[in-house]
Amino acid sequence: MAEEIKSLVDKIAGIERTDELRRALNELLEKINKVGIKTLVNDFPEMLPKMMGKIREVDIKDFKDEIPKILPMFFDGVSVLAEKNDILKADLTRAGGMKVNFKIPDVGIAINMQIADGKVRGGVGAVEGADLDIEAIWNIVSNILGGEADNVISAYMSGDVKIMGDLSKAMILMPIIESLGEEVKVK
Repeated sequence: MAEEIKSLVDKIAGIERTDELRRALNELLEKINKVGIKTLVNDFPEMLPKMMGKIREVDIKDFKDEIPKILPMFFDGVSVLAEKNDILKADLTRAGGMKVNFKIPDVGIAINMQIADGKVRGGVGAVEGADLDIEAIWNIVSNILGGEADNVISAYMSGDVKIMGDLSKAMILMPIIESLGEEVKVK
């Protein structure tokens, strides 16, 4: 099954038509559910960078129905990769508990990221009691999730990113985001 999934991920990377991509993506998600993201990421660690590259290429508004299925798997996969990186694992542990909401007005959704017990998870929707609320367009949020914090800082300075909440938590979060992004950076 892992080879089937690997082949499907490679196929998805080359698909350009939205309807075709949606069908292939849903097929991929079904297969991942059968195998389990942890097993898959351990066997095929380059899957997340390939998928992140494709996600950054498409108009995410066309995939609003798939986002609730993709995000939890994405964050679970990132956690698996982070487990293998002692420095990142230590940074996540030092961060303690942290909840972050990303509000994405151009897509009309919010996503959340939660750090606890040295792990990261996330999903669709805002969480209560967030330490930080970050508002930005999808292109900037995908840069953040892709670990490109330099772009985020300049976007914040220009007002394209709004950060509400405990800014000291934002300072803790940025290097973690950069390290997480390194794990999923398109290769």
